[in-house]
Amino acid sequence: SDVVTDLVLDTKSLVLAVGDSHALKAAVYPSSAKDKTVTYTSSDTSVVTVSAAGVIRAVGTGTATVTAKTSNGIRDRRTLRKDL
Repeated sequence: SDVVTDLVLDTKSLVLAVGDSHALKAAVYPSSAKDKTVTYTSSDTSVVTVSAAGVIRAVGTGTATVTAKTSNGIRDRRTLRKDL
């Protein structure tokens, strides 16, 4: 198939300290998909920011969800927590 049918992030969940960062890796299936573009968003950028390349950085206290999405709408999410 030429379309993405599944997207899986390598990290189940993380607890980070402020200033810590982690590079998420996204596996796109099938490997024959033509457009493997993945975009990342954070539900709360005062807690966690995420770069276009999937590098997350803890910037504040709380919980946020990072969502990875393919161009055809397939999603995977991870919840990240920053403790006091």
